Amino acid sequence: MAVSQAHKDAAAFLAAYGWTMWAVQRFEYCLAGLSILRAPVKSPGRLIDTTQKAYSALQKQFAVYHHRFERASANELRNLLPDDLPELLRPEIDELIETRNDLAHRYLRRTLEGGEPADLVKVREDVKRLGERFGKVGDELRDLMELAVADRPPNVSETQFVALQRLGQAAASGAALNDALRDSE
Repeated sequence: MAVSQAHKDAAAFLAAYGWTMWAVQRFEYCLAGLSILRAPVKSPGRLIDTTQKAYSALQKQFAVYHHRFERASANELRNLLPDDLPELLRPEIDELIETRNDLAHRYLRRTLEGGEPADLVKVREDVKRLGERFGKVGDELRDLMELAVADRPPNVSETQFVALQRLGQAAASGAALNDALRDSE
């Protein structure tokens, strides 16, 4: 049985839509990552000097990270972003979040169930362009994430950064966690 051109066009459209939704997920992942890396320090003077404090701090952070990466809405993540984003990036993020909501909740029904048959070649190109926009902004967000961790992350105090470095060095050398947390002075 031969596959009709309409079926081929529909399959190509759905593949482009799937790729675009992957770009949306990557965009959301970058929103979450930037919101974590640029979050303000809650307790900049807190000294993490015991295993219990380290365990407690890590548990709290993992819960925050899990929520942002797995459960937070794009709107929630946008509201957690720093105020100093490049001037043109915030309106682009706002527009893409509205587009994301449409893509996720209404786009397929509107496109495929409309009264008039859709020109699937045209809508495939349109949805592909949307995916490219999500990819471009996701790349910009990823670049901002990389800048945030170039040295000491801005959301980690110097005291916390030193403690994290000791933990990393201890893990790399196989030293006991208690030894790594003990102040070397």
